[in-house]
Amino acid sequence: MLLVMLLLPLAACVSVRGAWSLHAIHKGIHQSGRVQQVGELPCFAVADSDEAMRAPPELRSLDVFEIVDGPDKSIWEWSFSRNPPVSLAPDDCIAYGSNNGRGEERLGSAPLLRPGVTYGFRFNSIIRFGNDENDYGNREYFGEFCLSLDSVGKFQVHDLRRDKSGAEMCGIEYGR
Repeated sequence: MLLVMLLLPLAACVSVRGAWSLHAIHKGIHQSGRVQQVGELPCFAVADSDEAMRAPPELRSLDVFEIVDGPDKSIWEWSFSRNPPVSLAPDDCIAYGSNNGRGEERLGSAPLLRPGVTYGFRFNSIIRFGNDENDYGNREYFGEFCLSLDSVGKFQVHDLRRDKSGAEMCGIEYGR
């Protein structure tokens, strides 16, 4: 009876089709994402981990949101095509407002971003562990960023997870 009680929570995490494999639980579903600058826009990328280098994540959705008190406020969402799947290598990124025709926008066109606001993004994806189509795990890549204006009025993107000093340049308090 004690053995059943110990194994029951573990069994609840493992599906028959393999969607929640033990490997996915061990490696961690939540991963760090990266924000870089392309032109004056933020460009969203997955972690440059060994796992993502071996098997680029297959994207399911991208959500960009404003971080506010209470629930975050989604401002731009994208649902990616599953057939064929859209993979994102760690050295590639998707610029805000564009997905190169690889899916479907869910909240309408991307609104203009504002300096001095804390934003976040989240990729929902899966990562393949082998050749079996059922051998995969869920991954969520998350990042936070803000925008400031430079001396000539152009946007500068600051990845807050990688450089907390960017918050000062954006004129925000950052401590999430």
